Amino acid sequence: MVEIPDDMKEKLVAMLADEDIRAMLRGIFGVEEREREEQYSRRNCLNFTGVPEEKEENAVQLALDLAKMANVKLDRSDIDRAHRIGTLRTAAPGQPRPPPRPLVVKYVSYLKREAVWFGRRDIKKAKPPRGSTLPEGSAKDVYIQENLTRADQEIMFQARQLRRAGKLWAAWSDGCILKVKRTQQAPTVRLRSMGDLRQFE
Repeated sequence: MVEIPDDMKEKLVAMLADEDIRAMLRGIFGVEEREREEQYSRRNCLNFTGVPEEKEENAVQLALDLAKMANVKLDRSDIDRAHRIGTLRTAAPGQPRPPPRPLVVKYVSYLKREAVWFGRRDIKKAKPPRGSTLPEGSAKDVYIQENLTRADQEIMFQARQLRRAGKLWAAWSDGCILKVKRTQQAPTVRLRSMGDLRQFE
C-alpha cells in the first residue's frame, strides 16, 4: 500500500468540491484529528490586533500591560511567549504607516488566558499603565480573538457570512470551540467542519 504524505492528503481534500466527500476523506486521512490536536495546542493563546508596534518593543511587556488593562494581574512567569506575526513592514516615503502586525500571546495556564479573554472589553476603555509604551487612547483599536487554526478560521468566516446574511443569529468561538445559533431561542450548535453549516444555508 502506498503511503500518502500528510501535506498531500490535505491538498487532495482541499481540491474536492463536494463537502460530504471532503468530510469523509478528512476522517479517513486523519486530517480532522490533526487539526483538533493543533487547535488544542493553541488553547492557551490569544491574538491581539491593532496593538501599536515599535521597532524595538518588548512583546512580553506589552502582553503584561494589556492584561493589566483587562484588570488581570499577571507576572512575567504567567507568559510562556509573546511575538508578532509576519515580517515588520515600513512605510515608503510619503505613504501612511502600515497597520501593526498581530500580537500572539501564549499564557502558561488556560485560567490566565481565560481571565484576559473575559476582561477583553475593559481593555478598550482602559488607560495604558504607567511606563507602558502603548500610546494614550490606542486601546480603542485593540481587538482580541482566540488563536484558531486556519481551518477553523475559514469555518468561522463562513459562519459570520451567514450571520450577516440573516441566516444565523450568532456565530462565535468559546474556548476555541466554534458555535452558532439560528435564532436567539434556538439551541447552540457546535461546528466541527464546513459541512455543519450546510443546514443553515
